[in-house]
Amino acid sequence: TVAASTFEANGGSGLTVLNTLSPRVENDSVTGGSRGGIYLDSVADATVANNRVSAASYGLWISGSPRATISWNEAIGNGVGVYLGPTTSGLFTDNTLVGNSDTGLTVNLAGPVDVAWNNVSSNGQYGFYLNHWTGGMHHNRYGYPNGGNRWDGYAGVDRCHGPGQDLCPGPDGFGDTPVSMDGGGVGRDRYPRILPSLPPTAQFISMPADPLEREPVSFDGSVSYDPDGFLVTFLWDFGDGGSGSGIASRHAYSAPGSYRVTLDVMDNSSRWNRTTQDLTVGRVEFVPYESAAGFRVPIPKGWDRRENVPRGNATVELELLGPIRGNVQTNILVDSDRDATVRENRAYLETLMNDIIRSVQQHDPSVVRTGEVLYRTIAGHASVTFVIAYGTTSLVQKIAVVVSEAHGRYWAFILTVFAEYYETANVTVEGMLGGFEITLAPPASLGPGSQNAFVLVAVLGGGLAGIAALVVFLAVRRKPNLRWPPPPVPSLVPVQPPLGAGTTPGALPVRFCPYCGTPTTSPSGAFCGACGKPLSMHPGET
Repeated sequence: TVAASTFEANGGSGLTVLNTLSPRVENDSVTGGSRGGIYLDSVADATVANNRVSAASYGLWISGSPRATISWNEAIGNGVGVYLGPTTSGLFTDNTLVGNSDTGLTVNLAGPVDVAWNNVSSNGQYGFYLNHWTGGMHHNRYGYPNGGNRWDGYAGVDRCHGPGQDLCPGPDGFGDTPVSMDGGGVGRDRYPRILPSLPPTAQFISMPADPLEREPVSFDGSVSYDPDGFLVTFLWDFGDGGSGSGIASRHAYSAPGSYRVTLDVMDNSSRWNRTTQDLTVGRVEFVPYESAAGFRVPIPKGWDRRENVPRGNATVELELLGPIRGNVQTNILVDSDRDATVRENRAYLETLMNDIIRSVQQHDPSVVRTGEVLYRTIAGHASVTFVIAYGTTSLVQKIAVVVSEAHGRYWAFILTVFAEYYETANVTVEGMLGGFEITLAPPASLGPGSQNAFVLVAVLGGGLAGIAALVVFLAVRRKPNLRWPPPPVPSLVPVQPPLGAGTTPGALPVRFCPYCGTPTTSPSGAFCGACGKPLSMHPGET
């Protein structure tokens, strides 16, 4: 027995054992050796255990040694960690073979040797090199369920179990795919060991923190992690019957309430973890509001309210500022003005809508109407509702115009919103429209004879300009990277009063100066009589 000894700076070998029965070499430290740090030849029933060998040509050289037990040794930084030569048989287990420049274990004409539960890492050419080996790495006593060796860089996963590693799910501590080893196609490690897997940790964040009904909520699971592997599966349960997958997901709740959101994550070892969060989805609530301008309307609770807000040459009667979504502050404007030519029929409303859209398109040609146009009765009067979008941006505006022939007026509602928040904001504006009431009494007389044709046309033009000005103002204010300022009064397609509106036959169409807003009947190409600037030609003019 040679035990607890230190051998340094050796020439041929640090420790040599020859022609011996049942030798024991244990707990020794050996550095250097041109033949081997520990050299055994022609011994039987040897036990070589708990030794540390480094900087030798061969850490352990064992040849011609039947029934050897070689376990719990460290062969680090040698040429070859361990060499098992001809006629050697026995057990090679729980050894650490790390950083050897050529091979961790070389087996030549040896066997049977059961090789299992060794740690093999960062060796030069091969972890194991098996040449004419007859060992039982994957069939004898160290087959399943005892397993094979631990391999550095093994990329397999442990999701299954059983001798064929095909009973899934159910990890067992062994990789599901074998490790192939060089040596003339002799062997493979069928049950490579995997360190016991630590479970992953599921975590997520949601935005916004206080969503409203129909508002998309973003769920982000990227803060989840696995301490010893990587995550392969993310499963979401949103608590309302909806579900999703992937590291991130989005979901909108159709009704207010409290919902328990669950995230399950699985790592590459098929270990799961779950986390839950309670999410409260709010209801869009309203409070009553009455305007001195002659209307009542429910307005969203918690929004900032401003009255009689100056906007260019106009004054907006009601401005509501809501939550910021996507860098856009959601807002709703409500305004009213006189227009003696309004008609409560579809043809008039369609023309009104198209004129508004064309006016906005003069400032931004990318503007398009999107979705269906809705003609309906609001507060007992005809109305048109439509939505416009701004090119490839995420800006959306919903416009609803209510007209009353009896009052000779219109009421305009303009919603400006980030596109992804539209569904929730639409609930808000539809709630306002559903509760809208006109409290202004109709005038005693609204006959065409009370005004001349010039005034009638000017009022109609002024009414359209008022709506278009509000839409354009919001587009300028909310749309990013616009390079033009809004003019004092936006240019409009010239408006001709409809027949039967009380106009004088032969009356000239009225246009508005794009610089000062002064109405004029001068032809295109002339100059404004008020400011002297040219009157540009508008689309559709001849």
